[in-house]
Formats: sequence, C-alpha cells, structure tokens
Amino acid sequence: MRVLIIEDLPELAEEYFRICGHVLKGDHTLTHVPSIEAALKPMFEENWHVILVDAELGPPGRFQGDPSVPEDGLDVHNGYELVSLRRRVEGDPTIPVNPSIIVGMAPNHAILAGFSGTDVDYRVCKLDLEKMAGVLHSIEKKVTAV
Repeated sequence: MRVLIIEDLPELAEEYFRICGHVLKGDHTLTHVPSIEAALKPMFEENWHVILVDAELGPPGRFQGDPSVPEDGLDVHNGYELVSLRRRVEGDPTIPVNPSIIVGMAPNHAILAGFSGTDVDYRVCKLDLEKMAGVLHSIEKKVTAV
C-alpha cells in the first residue's frame, strides 16, 4: 500500500510514520512531503492508495498545466484545493492516475469542516491519533481486499 503524507510539521509527520508502522500490517511505502510545492509532482503524477493531506500547509504552490502556456496553471493555497485538484486529475481519462483514498487532516473541527465539498473520504483532527490509527486500519482492509 502506497501512502503519501502531506504535512508541514515534521513532528506530526514522524508521528504518522510511527502510527502507520504500528497499524499497517502488509507491505507499505510511506512518502512524506512538507509543503504544497513539494506535493504537486507526487500528488498529480503518481498513484497512491492513500493520501493524508493537512488543511493548512504554508506558502502556496503553482500547479502548471501545459508548460508551453505560462498562464495555463493554477495557484494552490491549501489542502482543500490540493484535494479538489487531485479529484479533477483522477477524473481526467487522459491522465493515468488512479483514484486514491484521501484523508483530510486539520488541527480542529472548524478547520476540518473546510474539507466539506472536497470529496475527501475521511476527515480526522490531526492530534486524534487513535482515530487516525483506526482510519488507517480500516483503509488497509479495503485496499488489501481488492
């Protein structure tokens, strides 16, 4: 199972690695990116079974559409926009990216609510590590059953 962790706080990223190591029983690969800019290439060019994405990620990044047309791009400001863009990419039959299970993460319920309407599969408060472990366990069962 391939897991992409998009989290700007190194301490939390380490904690998610620890949780994944305890919860995920099968073969798994964990990749961490610390910013929107670092997330763009793996998020939109690679297949992931699971994407954990933080709502608030610091400076924006630029998703470039057609490189020969400079104005063909989109500024991405937060995790909500990353999720929406990933879902658009997954729905484009010309782009060979499979749908992922996406977990939206935020420090509190008010910010977590911003993922409403972005088509995330799960929403988890970042510090609710017990719930995060349960969600990852549930996802692993779904992914390995396929």
